[in-house]
Amino acid sequence: MPLSVLQAIEREADAKDYTNHLSSIEVPVLIVQGGARGAALSATDLAAYETNLPSCKTVVMEDSAHALWEPSPTKLYKVIMQFAREVAAGEA
Repeated sequence: MPLSVLQAIEREADAKDYTNHLSSIEVPVLIVQGGARGAALSATDLAAYETNLPSCKTVVMEDSAHALWEPSPTKLYKVIMQFAREVAAGEA
């Protein structure tokens, strides 16, 4: 599917705010934010998650934008695997 089609779908999608439901989540949550220009999750959005979901773990991938696996799929893999180990050990 061409990128232009995906971008059009995204523009037309209705935004829904589920922030007030975050506190009902009872499982470990990992939030990964891109730190480079073009990241989809803003600092304001991240703060809202951290406020309403205080048990979440957040990681900022400084060199990534929206595609968190770029430029380093290995770095993202390590972040996810570390979180999975923490969950398995009951630390998350």
